Amino acid sequence: MTVKFGTPTEEQLVKINKFAKRTLSADEVFCFPNKLAGDMIIPDRYIKLSKELLEVFMVDAKSGVSLLLDHSWSPDGFFGMGGRPKAAIPYGRTFDAKMETSDVEGETLALNADHYMVRGIEIDGISTNNLIQSIEAGTLFDTSIGFNFRNAVCSVCGKDYYKGDCNHYAGRTYEVEVDGVIKNVLCYVTANPPGGLWENSLVFDGAYPTAGVL
Repeated sequence: MTVKFGTPTEEQLVKINKFAKRTLSADEVFCFPNKLAGDMIIPDRYIKLSKELLEVFMVDAKSGVSLLLDHSWSPDGFFGMGGRPKAAIPYGRTFDAKMETSDVEGETLALNADHYMVRGIEIDGISTNNLIQSIEAGTLFDTSIGFNFRNAVCSVCGKDYYKGDCNHYAGRTYEVEVDGVIKNVLCYVTANPPGGLWENSLVFDGAYPTAGVL
């Protein structure tokens, strides 16, 4: 018996149907696993998501956040040019998530989430079947999360990077005395709760390395 790529298991379908307003069959649904993010320092942005914040994101993903295209709700996300945001239309949704240990260099934890789309739907001129075919072909593979946080700790002084008396700049290196030894310390921001996961977007190039369709 040939099994279609992305067909949910019985266990997955039960979880998916907790969100559906009518009972979906396995043939109607396409599902795929996706790495949302991890705890490495995000290059060029110099932000590190703490374990505690990733755990909040995991709970949010299990509760079901939207799968969008290109962070269309955000001026910065719309082609990265500060354009007028487009309607944020979900083409899918998360339905489960888990935290795993990582063997990626610079990363100890990775947050993965399961997503689903319903086949045969067209919204705003884009069909889910086309998105599914692109995911299957490996040409639509990169993703990027939309999120927020309120507690930002500087790696150099330990103060709140945005609200406190921190005078350091993320991305710069500072000489700091550690246990009587002068060391060069990279300034980056550790993002902590409170916060939340807003959405996950299929994009052409996400900020977090190794995030994407698994």
